[in-house]
Amino acid sequence: MTLLIVLRLICVIFLVACRPPPSCRTIRGVGPLDSFSHTRRLIKEAPIVVVASIHSSSPVGQSFVLGDSRAYPVQLQRISVSVENVLRGSISTGSTEIFCFSYKQGSATIDGKNIEYGGASGRRVYFLDRDRNELRCFVDVYESSIPVYTGRHSIAEQQPANIEDIIAAMLLTIGEGPDVSKLSHSGMMDGVHLSNQIVGRTPTIRLLKPLSNHANEEVRRQACLALSRSFVGQDECLNGLAGMSERKADEEIRTMIANRSASDEYLIQGLTSNNVQNWIYSRTNTLDPYENQDFLLMLTFHRNKLIRRLSCSHIWPKLRFQSGCGQ
Repeated sequence: MTLLIVLRLICVIFLVACRPPPSCRTIRGVGPLDSFSHTRRLIKEAPIVVVASIHSSSPVGQSFVLGDSRAYPVQLQRISVSVENVLRGSISTGSTEIFCFSYKQGSATIDGKNIEYGGASGRRVYFLDRDRNELRCFVDVYESSIPVYTGRHSIAEQQPANIEDIIAAMLLTIGEGPDVSKLSHSGMMDGVHLSNQIVGRTPTIRLLKPLSNHANEEVRRQACLALSRSFVGQDECLNGLAGMSERKADEEIRTMIANRSASDEYLIQGLTSNNVQNWIYSRTNTLDPYENQDFLLMLTFHRNKLIRRLSCSHIWPKLRFQSGCGQ
């Protein structure tokens, strides 16, 4: 009996001692199988999803190493944010703190910023959970957030069907106070890549096209380049960019315009070949039938009328409502 009481006292002392200092917090799942499955897992499983602007971030406690990876020490970070939108979960908007284990500042960075929390400023979609009444990143060390460079958004204005649509719209719809310099650098293509992962090619095209006519010249330019680089046949806007100014991308624009005919002929040959499915597999690099239908859906919005018609002949009937067939 005495031994049992002593053990209980030890457990109580241990629990009290482990109420935040950082060294007592446990790391939550490190590292995904690949970026696609990781992003989908975050969206599907995280019980709390918010959009927040970052006020500041600071290290808590001492850094340490995971296993044998001595080159990249890990440290707990306290991130002070202002929650602007709640996409899932029970949490109030306004100021709060998020705790995440990430690589120590300076040990593993992209553009000089910590690869987990993105530095001390900006706006991000955070995937979170609660632990001892604290908000914690759903997965530590690897990304548990997505940067949003398009500014602040009002969810009520967008009225999307699900959380995937909300996030994609935020990434590729200009809101209040966008970071145009980040969009110009790589933010637009990053947004396209993530939107493709979570909602597919066709919805991403629909989000990008209005941006290719945006009033801001740099937003318009980057949206057009993203459309033309990422989606076959979505390059009508290039004519308006050619010769806009003498920039490094101008040569790429002129090359893409010059290669249109050859690209169209290649697609027509593939769509009229004896084994269209094998040709599609060679383009998408996957045997996933839905991924291959997504590729065909994209072609139903191609600038070339013949390519649109040929693509429509191979679309599953149940997906025709998503296509450009009949438009």
